[in-house]
Amino acid sequence: MKDKKKIIISVIAVIAILVIIFSIIINKRVDAAMNKKYDILPEVELSEIFETDDINRLKGTNIEKTSDVSVSSKYVVGSNSYVVKADVKLESRTGKLIFLRDGNNKINIYQTKYGIDELDSISSQVSRYMEEFKMNCTMLMGVGSDEPTNSVLVNKDDSDKNIPLEESIFNNNRLYSLTYNIKEDSLLEDNTIDSSNNRKYEINFYRNGSYLMCEFVKIF
Repeated sequence: MKDKKKIIISVIAVIAILVIIFSIIINKRVDAAMNKKYDILPEVELSEIFETDDINRLKGTNIEKTSDVSVSSKYVVGSNSYVVKADVKLESRTGKLIFLRDGNNKINIYQTKYGIDELDSISSQVSRYMEEFKMNCTMLMGVGSDEPTNSVLVNKDDSDKNIPLEESIFNNNRLYSLTYNIKEDSLLEDNTIDSSNNRKYEINFYRNGSYLMCEFVKIF
């Protein structure tokens, strides 16, 4: 009788373990299906991949070739365009990272957007978001509060003269672009300084519908 009870207990234990394992497998499949359905993406820090020159060296990062991307008018999206299949983080912001690799173009574009409430002050909202984004970008560049090498409001006309920059960007649909050329000194074998190494970045602001689009761009 005792042996029979042991057998029954063992069978019940095995069945319970099998049920648990089966439940885990089913839950993982359901989670994967839900993530795919709602396009829940993994997260990656921009600082880990932004300076990437050769995207083939990005091991462990899911990259998709696509022409279904929209960027500022300064750049051309061609047949060799790629996007990182992840939510790319810059401080508290989430955005996407796009690689443009057509012809002589070798450009990495981090893109995020801020919703603008047109019933509130457009100037104050746009100004606040621009300053926040610019600060995050310059910190990643390592230039702190340094002024850009160049700044330009593209296609401006007389209608932009007497209004704030933020209204030109949002109300007049202008592209505002900042350029940073950062010189880096390196020590050569003969102990002389080489100042020929440059890093080039751009920060762009423009409107798309009810959003302020913000781009942080690495140009190789």
